[in-house]
Amino acid sequence: MLSLPNMGGSYKRLTDDGFYTRNVAFLSYVLTIKFFKMQTAIRIIEQQYNGSEYRHYFLQILTKRMYSDNFEPAGLIKWQQDKKHEAEGREWYAKQFVIETDSIKHIKLMAKVAQLIDENCSYDAQPNEVFKVLGGVEYFHSDFDFIAKSKIGESFYKVMKNAEYYSSIIAPNEIVANKLLAKKKLTGEVKLVFSHVVAG
Repeated sequence: MLSLPNMGGSYKRLTDDGFYTRNVAFLSYVLTIKFFKMQTAIRIIEQQYNGSEYRHYFLQILTKRMYSDNFEPAGLIKWQQDKKHEAEGREWYAKQFVIETDSIKHIKLMAKVAQLIDENCSYDAQPNEVFKVLGGVEYFHSDFDFIAKSKIGESFYKVMKNAEYYSSIIAPNEIVANKLLAKKKLTGEVKLVFSHVVAG
């Protein structure tokens, strides 16, 4: 991987082709460096008032579990809204980063997320803008795991290893599922069991 020194300059927002750009002044030339847009697994949670004056909007940042293909939460980005401001047509406000973990991996990921938002969003950035900057891929919680919304309608298979549930595979059909299973290169007694079709 190419390593570049810190030469100053400033980051710009996403370009139309899905990259971040950074202009760097070096020896009287301006070099534009392109960074691939990251993708982030995100669960969206929008609360209702339910008798309260306030409600919240969450982007739950997900990451792969250690030794598993399943996801777990790393932290939250939280906004709030109140009835008065909403009636006035005002947007979500009071963005906060929430981390409750003993995992250094989660802390590092949320720090990376926070830095990317800081460099590419204004202080009052709305949830949809932050979702775009993070290259958000929307997930929902189902069957004890987080599943991409794009997988709705596909088949859910349980991966059983030594007669115990190990992880899951979601695929259009069993042929594709077995190909994905083979790529895992699991040892021991491994079996693929159809469970159900993914519903939203």
